[in-house]
Amino acid sequence: MRRRRPDFLLHSGDAVYADEPLTGTVTLPDGRVRRNLVTEEKSKVAETLREHRGQYAYNLLDDAYRRFVAEVPQINQWDDHEVADNWYPGEILDDPRYTEKRVDVLAARAHADPARGLLGAAQRAWLINGLRESRATWKVIANDTPLGLVVPDRPAAQEGVAQRDPGAQGPRARVRSGASVGPPARRDRHRVPDRRRALHRRAPLRPARAAVQDFTPFWEFVSGPAHAGAFGPFPLDRTFGPRAVFQHAPPAPFTSPAVGFQHFGEVEIDAETREFKVSLRDRDGVNLWSVTLPP
Repeated sequence: MRRRRPDFLLHSGDAVYADEPLTGTVTLPDGRVRRNLVTEEKSKVAETLREHRGQYAYNLLDDAYRRFVAEVPQINQWDDHEVADNWYPGEILDDPRYTEKRVDVLAARAHADPARGLLGAAQRAWLINGLRESRATWKVIANDTPLGLVVPDRPAAQEGVAQRDPGAQGPRARVRSGASVGPPARRDRHRVPDRRRALHRRAPLRPARAAVQDFTPFWEFVSGPAHAGAFGPFPLDRTFGPRAVFQHAPPAPFTSPAVGFQHFGEVEIDAETREFKVSLRDRDGVNLWSVTLPP
C-alpha cells in the first residue's frame, strides 16, 4: 500500500485483536510453523487501558508498518475486536480469561460510547443532512458492517446489518446510501482495506431486485483482510437487491495470511473526468479486478 503512494488509508475496523492473545508458535494446516513475537500486553486479553494501548504498540514493532504510518495519514474506524469479538453494550462476558466481565467497562477503557446503537441520533442526523446538502459528484460511506453481504457468526446470528432475510421492515429499510465527500481537487488515491472476515465483493444494489424499493441505487465494495485470517465466500442479503460481480475468497475459514488471500481496495478519483475507479489489489499490490464508474 505504501508503494501505491496513497493520499490516505481508510481502515474499517479490527486494527487490533484485543481479545486474541498470541502464542509463541502456531502450526498451520500444511505443517508449517509460524513463530510470533509476543509482548506482555499481547500475551493476554486486553482489559486495562495500558493493555489496550499495548495492542496498538505491538503493531508498531513491525518495520514495514512503521514506514507506512510515517508517510500515510489514516482514518480508523472501530469494529469489534478493539474491545471483544461481537461485543454489545450491556454484555457480561462468560469468558474465564477476563477478570473484568462487564463489556461496558472494557469499552470505556478502550474508548467506546455504550449509549450508542449502530447509529446514534447525532450521527444519523449528520449522515442524512450531509447527503441532502452535499453537491459532491461522489458520496461514499465507510461502513464495517456490510448491507448486502451476510457475514455469519453462529447458525442463528449474523455480524452486522445484513441478516440474511429479505424483509422490507426493520432498520435496514431505513438505511440510505452515501456520506458526503468533497469534490476532488486532484487525482486522489484512497485505500479501503476492510475487516478480516471480508472477501472482496462488488454488489450494485438496485430497487428492481430488492425487497426495499425506496432508495437510490448504489454500489457496495468490500475488501480485506489486510493481514489476518481470511473468510468467505458469503451469501447476499436480498433486502437491497445486490448482485455479486467479483470475489476472491479462500478455500476455508481462518485461512492463514501465508496462503495469500490478503487484499486492499483502492479508489482513484480523476479530477478532470470525475471518473471513480475501484480496484482490488493483493498483498503485493497486483490488481485482481477493477471497475470504473462514470460520474
